[in-house]
Amino acid sequence: VWGHNFVNGLLGTYIPSSTGETYRYPERLKYAISGNRNATAETIVIKFCPFNSFSSSTTQATLMTTDTKERLIRSYYTTGVICLANHTDNTACTATTTTAILKNVSYVIASTFQHSNPYQRVFTNGTYQAQETADDFTDPAWGDYFYVGSLANGGDSIYGVIEAVAIFERVLTDAEITAVSNGNFLLNEHSLMLGE
Repeated sequence: VWGHNFVNGLLGTYIPSSTGETYRYPERLKYAISGNRNATAETIVIKFCPFNSFSSSTTQATLMTTDTKERLIRSYYTTGVICLANHTDNTACTATTTTAILKNVSYVIASTFQHSNPYQRVFTNGTYQAQETADDFTDPAWGDYFYVGSLANGGDSIYGVIEAVAIFERVLTDAEITAVSNGNFLLNEHSLMLGE
């Protein structure tokens, strides 16, 4: 497994040592929203490997969030991952995976957001898991940045590796989500790719 290692909310680089694990903390993964994100319709795909199972964790593990008004993807207490289109203003518009997230296993979570029903869908490893059909969301009035691996303040960081992130400015089809989940990135597509 290769990717970005998180320790105490900051990106950490592992340094091999005979006396124990040592990490170097260069920066939090923070990216500009302008030109990279679409509040009205988008698909977010995150490949990650947690170092603890989400069911045994005592804190939430954030995979991605935004500042000001939150589009949030994070662990959901005892099972999988919850995706919230606008966590600040519309907490009812959510979709949660049904796959238990185990330690030291890589997963690909994909979530779609749009203003037509289904408003939100979520997939694990390319397989459909759940959708939100009852509640639409208000477009989040985002600030300047989005964050990968922790909240904007560095809290609720994932204990694990973020292997890759892809953000598309439209809702992908099921076949496209399966292709991206299998590592086949879409060519000629306006998207933001981080990692792999």
